[in-house]
Amino acid sequence: KLLDEQLSDGKLNVQVFPNPSSNYFNLVIKGNPVSPVTVRVLDISGRVVEKYEKIASTTVLKLGYQLRSGSYFAEVLQGSERKVVKIIKAR
Repeated sequence: KLLDEQLSDGKLNVQVFPNPSSNYFNLVIKGNPVSPVTVRVLDISGRVVEKYEKIASTTVLKLGYQLRSGSYFAEVLQGSERKVVKIIKAR
């Protein structure tokens, strides 16, 4: 019931698992279904290390395969909404 309400009001919701991970991350995106999202992965210095554009806003994106161990931020943008989650790549 709660998930349906979150989807219907168009609010952007982002979850990531597993976190930390030594392999890759599943980025679960739930947003307005009519508008695609952009996902950027930034390192601790703010440099973009991965970028995904025109992603469906109700999807699970696998990312981070190429990342070295360390802390990163996954930024999800949809229209004027922005969500950031911290991800940790383990050895």
